Formats: sequence, structure tokens, C-alpha cells
Amino acid sequence: MQRKPPKRSAWNRYTESYEQIRTLLEWGRVDLALVSDIEGLSPLATGDWSQFSVLPEPITRFTLHHYLNRKHASLAEQLANVLAEMEEEGLKARLRKLTLSEQKDGEW
Repeated sequence: MQRKPPKRSAWNRYTESYEQIRTLLEWGRVDLALVSDIEGLSPLATGDWSQFSVLPEPITRFTLHHYLNRKHASLAEQLANVLAEMEEEGLKARLRKLTLSEQKDGEW
């Protein structure tokens, strides 16, 4: 089931990609954009966004959670353990670094 985006108004725009957000800013179609930075993965880290001013602190912070379908509920504890292990072994940091290095032309 696909969610419908909220109703559009003269005051907000909803986009499908960071590329669209950047284009709207470049063309002066919007004055402000909200962009996520999850685990240090953000399009703002690329040179394509250097022309814009970025607030020094996030507007808000929140916690993300992994969700499993009920039919996989028996895997929840195992998944939590594997994720904790990945963190302890530095695998998450290495994957994050690899993801950033493979990013092409600011595409997300």
C-alpha cells in the first residue's frame, strides 16, 4: 500500500529525491529545505550542496527503529544481537565509509 503525499500548498513542496530538492533551491523555487542526516550519511556532505547555508545544529533529532513483519518476530533478538556486533566490530562504520566512497555525483 502506497501512501499519498499530503496536500500541496503554496507553502510547501514534496519531492522524490535530494536531486529535486537541490534543483528547487538552485532555481529559487523554495527558500528552505529539510534534509536528513542519518548516521552521517547526508547529501550535504557532497560539493553539490556547498553553495547553500546549512544550519549548524539539526532542527530536531529522533531515533530510528528496525521493524520486522510479525512472521519474522522470532528473528528480532538475533537481529538486535547482530546489529550490536556490527557496531562493536566497526562494520557499521566501514559500511558507512564504503557507501560514501561509492556515491556518484551526489546521487542518493
